[in-house]
Amino acid sequence: PFLSYDVDDYDRENYIFANLYSEIDFPFLPGLKYRINFGNNYKVANHYYASEYDAGLTGRAYKNHGSSYDYTLDNILSYDKTFGMHDIGVTLLYGASERKYDYTSSSANGFARLTLGYHNLQQGDIQYSNSNAWHEALLYQMARVNYKFKDRYLLTGTIRRDGFSGFAENNKYGVFPSVAIGWILSNESFLNLPSVDQLKLRVGYGISGNQTSRYKSISRLISRASYVFGDGGSTAFGQEVSSMANPDLRWERTVGLNLGVDFSIFAQRLTGRVDYYNNITNDLLFDVSIPYITGFNTISTNLGRLKNVGFELSISSKNIINDNFEWNSTVNFTTNKNEVLELLGNDIDGDGKEDDLITSNLFIGESLGTIYHYVTDGMYQVGDEVPSGYYPGNFRIVDTNNDGQISPDDRMILGRTTPAFRLSLWNQFTYKQLSLGVFINSIQGGKNGYLGNNVRPLVRNDNNIRYSYFSGMDYWAPWNPDAENPRSKTSPAISPNIYRSRSFVRLQDVSLSYKFDGIPSTPIKEISIFLSGKNLATWTNWKGWDPETNQGLTIEGRPVLRSYSLGLNITL
Repeated sequence: PFLSYDVDDYDRENYIFANLYSEIDFPFLPGLKYRINFGNNYKVANHYYASEYDAGLTGRAYKNHGSSYDYTLDNILSYDKTFGMHDIGVTLLYGASERKYDYTSSSANGFARLTLGYHNLQQGDIQYSNSNAWHEALLYQMARVNYKFKDRYLLTGTIRRDGFSGFAENNKYGVFPSVAIGWILSNESFLNLPSVDQLKLRVGYGISGNQTSRYKSISRLISRASYVFGDGGSTAFGQEVSSMANPDLRWERTVGLNLGVDFSIFAQRLTGRVDYYNNITNDLLFDVSIPYITGFNTISTNLGRLKNVGFELSISSKNIINDNFEWNSTVNFTTNKNEVLELLGNDIDGDGKEDDLITSNLFIGESLGTIYHYVTDGMYQVGDEVPSGYYPGNFRIVDTNNDGQISPDDRMILGRTTPAFRLSLWNQFTYKQLSLGVFINSIQGGKNGYLGNNVRPLVRNDNNIRYSYFSGMDYWAPWNPDAENPRSKTSPAISPNIYRSRSFVRLQDVSLSYKFDGIPSTPIKEISIFLSGKNLATWTNWKGWDPETNQGLTIEGRPVLRSYSLGLNITL
């Protein structure tokens, strides 16, 4: 037992962080302010290890050292002024952010004596060293004007310029303007309704950007290449290019229109907001699959157009309010539909329609989460005419193009992984000093939506049987012909995935608490005891560990943690 515990293992992380700011109000011009914000984080991690029992009892030791640093610096100049019925505010921003990481590791195996532990790595027979580092930076500017007239009409105009080191040399910066207007109807004389506390209309239109990850636009190297000089000769290690550069990689841009309503009625008994948006994304950042004959699997590029249309609703209500009992509710509903409008603009097959990018799972007129796979019609049974490469208990794949053979050309669009809508409901019941809160969360896929791969086929071998991986799995066998899952003895020529709906309703949070009055003649003002539970129940047709995290019947899967808490709060 001491082989992994009787070791010298030092693991230490040191953090240095600070958030500083300074603000100046200029006396010669009331309303003019300057503010500087600076925040930084510095981390040093050292992990040292030595064990005479490691590396096959020959001894092993290492020293790992890593450090990371990031900072954000904002310079903000603002001016606010009221002129009669006019309110105006101007904000200028110039800022920068930078992140760095550095790592070095040295290790050795095979020690005659490990007396000095990890402080004498050069005594090891086999020595290793490796290191890596990365660096990225952002630079951004922004100008914004806010205008309000008569506390009714609102206007906000913003223009941003953002730069990121991860883009190509000539495309590091992007400019993103936007404008928003608002109208507070409840302040208008013609809408003098006692039942309306607040009613505000909002319209926004603008362009936003999405940045790539570091080093995506350039070729990257790995130290993996090697060459052996003759039979039994020495080996020379070198470098090889691991990714293809794209000198034209640029910002992804989304042009969006948003319409919204904020409301509060019946003396704030009912409040909420409604939003509708229609966004068109251009120059999508995507890793497109390319033929491996190029030496690479993918290339990071910009392509096509994507449309997102969505609706969001949030309503809070005070259902019952009296001296002893209150009942409050909050409902949230969101739905989004995305559709690929354009890709590369190619029509190689000459059918008059733009070609899909099947290898990248991108299809014109379909969702980003499209499932393109084989159609099945039950399983082959004992006594059936089974084609070559298949066995009884394998899925019967449909020859959709009727060419007399099963091939990748028989694949079809089966559905999508994206949901149709999300819905949540929170209820809070309070009776005197007793309070009960119940939160229900649900995601629904609608027709052929929110699908997931339910099970990973297992081969019936000695290890899988010994570890009981088949326990509870409904696999096909001659005596179990109506099973849900195909046979696990042999793999067919083509093994289609099993997709099932991930739609669910979950009782996610329940909390019960009781408040006691404070204790006289003591500093205790209030005492409350509470009992809460999370993920108490899930109603779903999904078979597996968890539909929300897309965990099917897999060996490494884990169920959602169901937890209970009992606690006491004392307020002094």
